[in-house]
Amino acid sequence: MAIRARNGLPCLVVLLLVALAGSASASASPNVLESPQNRVTLISDSVAGVLYWVAPARAELARGLELDLQNKGCRKLVDPGCPQPGEPHPPSVLATIEELGGQIGPTVVIDVGYNDLWSSYGDNLDKVMKALVAVGVQHVVWVTLEEFRDPWIGINKAIRAAPERWSQLIVADWARVAADNPSWFYDGVHMNQEGGFAFADFLRPYVLQACGEPCAPPPPLEVVTARLPSARVGKPYGVTVLTRGGALPLGWSVLGLPRGLHLNDVGRISGIPRTAGVSMLTFRLRDSRDQKATINLLLAVRKRA
Repeated sequence: MAIRARNGLPCLVVLLLVALAGSASASASPNVLESPQNRVTLISDSVAGVLYWVAPARAELARGLELDLQNKGCRKLVDPGCPQPGEPHPPSVLATIEELGGQIGPTVVIDVGYNDLWSSYGDNLDKVMKALVAVGVQHVVWVTLEEFRDPWIGINKAIRAAPERWSQLIVADWARVAADNPSWFYDGVHMNQEGGFAFADFLRPYVLQACGEPCAPPPPLEVVTARLPSARVGKPYGVTVLTRGGALPLGWSVLGLPRGLHLNDVGRISGIPRTAGVSMLTFRLRDSRDQKATINLLLAVRKRA
């Protein structure tokens, strides 16, 4: 027999309707991101595209982060971009935010403006910021433009004034750094390889400042065990190689381990060695932030007593 609620519906039905309503409300919430806290979404035009082809610079910027590069040539803030080979109208920053939705990172970097009008840039910046806040973005790093042309000086004024209206925004003033280093550019705007490294080094502190604890690099990963105790043939052996720093979990591998011994996933060597001798063991570690450490340790296996 079904138990009835006061409104005449079975209690189980009432509970189901409440659960479904709650689920729908949660999924419809505009301020809940689905991405990890250390995801950083960089939305750019062709200028920051240098990070695509200077891979080591990109890797340095991305160290400890889940970096998502959203790069399109001739991109604009709100309007479709100017025609590009194979893509008549590159999507705007605003359209990209709408497409990514909850997959956008809690921290976003914007480096767009070289193709925008200075007279409308401030208003369009506000439209972009409103869209970012609506999907739950917590921190925005906005990069100023290389001041190679007068309109870009006006755009930078709009960027530098924006934090007065948007507490989520910090300005990464690339223009003031780049002005003293013309060798970083091959056309006054687009960077060469040297400029790509300089840009990554410049941008990383702003990203870490904006993101905070989720993106803070862990302490350096290192092995603190300096020597291994000797083992004996036919006798059980066990020792843990100790580490410090890094971000768990750690990935372990070893070369040169004597027969009968094994290394587990927390750095412990165990087993029963089968033959005597001295082996040079090479341990390689990698943490969850892609930090690496390598150490060579001698292991002596003595003959049976």
